[in-house]
Amino acid sequence: MPGAPAVLAPAYDHVVVGGGGAGCVVARRLAERGATVLLLEAGPDDAGREDVADAGAWPAMLGGELDWGLAYAPSPQVAGRRIPLPRGRVLGGSSSTNAMLWYRGHPGDYDGWGVPGWTWADLAPCLARAEGVLRVERPHDPHPVATALVEAVEAAGRQGAGGLAELAELTAASEDDGAGGRASRRWSTSRAYLRELPPLAPVPVSGSLTVLTGSPVLRVDVQRGRAVAVVHLVGGRAARTAVAGDGEVVLCGGAVETPRLLLASGVGDPADLERLGVPVASAVPGVGRNLQDHPLLEGVTLRLREPRGPVRDNGGGAVWNWRSSSPRGDAPDLHCFVTQAACATPAVAAAHHLDRSDPHLVGLGVGLMGSRSRGHLVVRDLAPGGAVDLHPGLLADPADRAALRQGLRDVLELADGPVFAALGAQRLAPLPPAGPTTSDTDLEEFMSLACTTFFHACGTAAMGREDDERAVLDPELRVRGVDGLRVADASAFPTVPTCNTLAPVVALAERLADLLAPWAVRP
Repeated sequence: MPGAPAVLAPAYDHVVVGGGGAGCVVARRLAERGATVLLLEAGPDDAGREDVADAGAWPAMLGGELDWGLAYAPSPQVAGRRIPLPRGRVLGGSSSTNAMLWYRGHPGDYDGWGVPGWTWADLAPCLARAEGVLRVERPHDPHPVATALVEAVEAAGRQGAGGLAELAELTAASEDDGAGGRASRRWSTSRAYLRELPPLAPVPVSGSLTVLTGSPVLRVDVQRGRAVAVVHLVGGRAARTAVAGDGEVVLCGGAVETPRLLLASGVGDPADLERLGVPVASAVPGVGRNLQDHPLLEGVTLRLREPRGPVRDNGGGAVWNWRSSSPRGDAPDLHCFVTQAACATPAVAAAHHLDRSDPHLVGLGVGLMGSRSRGHLVVRDLAPGGAVDLHPGLLADPADRAALRQGLRDVLELADGPVFAALGAQRLAPLPPAGPTTSDTDLEEFMSLACTTFFHACGTAAMGREDDERAVLDPELRVRGVDGLRVADASAFPTVPTCNTLAPVVALAERLADLLAPWAVRP
């Protein structure tokens, strides 16, 4: 299905821009309901690639040929470091390159958005529908270090109302490895929705859906307040594909490419558009504002008595979610996961003289899932993948630093406890005596070296109520001031949910298909 068709139709009912975590879902759902759909993806097809299919191989893809090569700008809170922001540039998007963690988030995440139609009650059915398609499963053969995290939380009395440690849910399935064993294999949205999902309606999806890879989109053609076509590259040459009748363009480019496309199409703050030399199609000042992410500490590194052995599942396998003393809402806002390798940024590794290739090393990542910090992006080049300044404001809010200090102290207590001691674990970073009684100043110095991204950038084209002047989208994900143009990706989130973002992205895409279903043919 993917690749360059012999002839593109001059027009389609819907054009979906970006074949990632959301785009594959939107395109498939619209096609099976009777619409003709063109799905455009800048990167290559993911089918047949072992680096994508192997559930434990994802770290090697970060920064590679399937990555957009983005990075957050330096800031004082992260010791002036430039922090890579991996984003998948391949069919399936980041669902083809990520760690495959699946979390629904807390009901309060969605109810807290305050946007009609986007409550927990609205999204729970969409999440349930997606979980069957993506074959969400728990690890079948967890690594001993994954089991140790769960046992350590239980031994410390932190299980229950104050937190929950469990084996992770993954969008990966155990399959025959061809040698009489079982191997964990990735289930991306491209695999699940484009290649392996039986149709829900008697509609020939293969005839309704056209998938074109290697086709970056340059802009949406907006005429007299309506999106009428997309301009994209085919074989390196610009092509224009129209939207038929009352059909729509759906942007699914993610938190960086979607605001870039909006600006390239004349939608954004007039000052930004003037700087970029683009005529104003719709003045929407919120485009590129409200950038959010989950700050992650990659620094707690342990050395085991014995080599850790082969990677199992996704290279992790267990998580602990719990609440700080001042969470943003009712949801657990702190998160810890294990890594079957060293868990250290280059800055931490250098400061602690770590050999990250040591086969005895494992790690504990510490994340803040209820971040209050906000930032923005500045597009410098409108070309796909062009220069963009990303300022997420990681740890800019004092409340975020306080919560993450608490999280780090809690995790160090587990790392130094009896369960990990039974594995012969020696803490190499942060070096003892750093621990629960360490001063705030010393912990924040370590945090500035260890802070990185959870890969959960969002919020840069946020939805909002009709009376919310900051919102880019209305409650039906329509771009303000432009008919026939919607957004379905993490840029639409008003606030970052307290979870890995794939699950809410897929749920949002399923929900958008339901919103467009009255136009299409329902199954």
